[in-house]
Amino acid sequence: MKHVEIQKMYWTMLILLCIMFALVAFVLMQGEGIPEDSVGIFSFVILTCVLVAMFFYQLKTEVTEKAINLSFGIGLIKKTIDLGTVTSVTVVRNKWYYGWGIRLIKNGWMWNIKGMDAVELTFKDKSRVFRIGSQEAPRLQSKIESQLNK
Repeated sequence: MKHVEIQKMYWTMLILLCIMFALVAFVLMQGEGIPEDSVGIFSFVILTCVLVAMFFYQLKTEVTEKAINLSFGIGLIKKTIDLGTVTSVTVVRNKWYYGWGIRLIKNGWMWNIKGMDAVELTFKDKSRVFRIGSQEAPRLQSKIESQLNK
């Protein structure tokens, strides 16, 4: 049985939209269009906002019988974790300064999109851990453990 959790990052989308609208409003208030020397910067900021929105608007976590599949946004940034390599799953609370996104943390990696709760995976052949942010960390832990115990 497959378990899927999709977390959306609405507040980030709102911030990106506000940045884009503020830039457009600034240009419109100038009355003369975009100054020629600012076109590159204006385009870069708008393009960056659009790309961040596309690549990081959600985190999808899918637990299958053999793997944990993770993907950000439209799915170009993804990772598959073979359950055969996982030795334990623990619910943890991330430190506030770990932030969100894909992060290198003190003892491994973290993929998180919102909140501070996560499940931490330890592996048979590695000393590093991998944390997956979750709004339902105990439920995700249970689903992963049920697949490990098969």
